[in-house]
Amino acid sequence: MDYQKQEGVEQLLFLNIWLKCGSYKADRGEPKAWIMSVAHHKVIDIIRSRRRNINLTDPKDYETLDLLPSGHRATDDLAVLNLERERIMKALAALPEAQREVIMLAYFEGYSQSEISSRLNQPLGTVKTRVRLAMQKLRVELEEDVTEPL
Repeated sequence: MDYQKQEGVEQLLFLNIWLKCGSYKADRGEPKAWIMSVAHHKVIDIIRSRRRNINLTDPKDYETLDLLPSGHRATDDLAVLNLERERIMKALAALPEAQREVIMLAYFEGYSQSEISSRLNQPLGTVKTRVRLAMQKLRVELEEDVTEPL
């Protein structure tokens, strides 16, 4: 994806955050977490929208991350991203398989919890519990592994 389209996605994210600022509740968490949550949900919406628009001629085995805008990043930015990716993959590896599976489907493939429930043929409550437990474990794992604040 070219630079102009990437800027368009970034503008959509910032606009979405601005429009939803009234929903932020200080007693429910830090602003950074709220912003990341709003941005995450918007990116998932974009991925789902693009997934619906893929032509039938496209290969079925495309990577979900290929749908995100690619930009030219500085080498130091890439190094930080690689370190973060390694931290996240290490934390994911520490999860039980069932929890890792729902996290991968939700956050890396963009499925909703209802879609995961149908796909895995598991009760929705089970999926929700696994996601919640996995997120709690990931938070603890990543907080313990922090070398410097983000």
